[in-house]
Amino acid sequence: MKIEVVIFDLDGVLADTFGQTYAVDCEIIRKRTGSSPDVQTYKSNPHRGNWTDFYACFGVQDGEVALAEYYNAFNLEEITTIPGAAEMLKHPSINLLDRAIASVNRDKERVTKKLKTIGLEQYFREEDIYTVKGDKKILLAQICEEYIVILRHALFVSDTANDINAGNQAGVYTVAIGNEYSYDTSAMLLAANPKSLLNDISELPRLIEKLRAQ
Repeated sequence: MKIEVVIFDLDGVLADTFGQTYAVDCEIIRKRTGSSPDVQTYKSNPHRGNWTDFYACFGVQDGEVALAEYYNAFNLEEITTIPGAAEMLKHPSINLLDRAIASVNRDKERVTKKLKTIGLEQYFREEDIYTVKGDKKILLAQICEEYIVILRHALFVSDTANDINAGNQAGVYTVAIGNEYSYDTSAMLLAANPKSLLNDISELPRLIEKLRAQ
């Protein structure tokens, strides 16, 4: 199989942000409802990305206000690199390929700051960072078009079922990462039918070598 570009989701794949996200959201939800969800319930919410519905599942009726509160409370300086991510990006099977970030963060500057904070900015050029509000299906097609890559020769790595669904619809090779850093549960990821499911980002170079040998 030919692979020409690897497209990464950022949060939960390269950047360890879940713990802080969960803590901030729990406080937002607790202030409004008097209680907060456990980790499994929080991860199992299928509406991540559609924030009005996401917060409504926990009894929060002012989703847009809650989201703005979340962005104000989240401290970018406290995020760290997911273990194994830097080593994975240095591996020849990854390092010699084109790489891109596909993120639903509100702005590119925020993504760039996250990469710098976790020390991975040297692996991505400014033009390698793509952001979108909502479904990534169109964004993945745009990335492949700009890299002059056939969709089936692109590999997309994410930790959310919505992303895996978008990748499958776009026609790229989808890789799900399911572990404690992931935003969705492994069951949700499996239900989205990724082409491959990994337990750790450090397994990606081996997977790419295996695919290229096919």
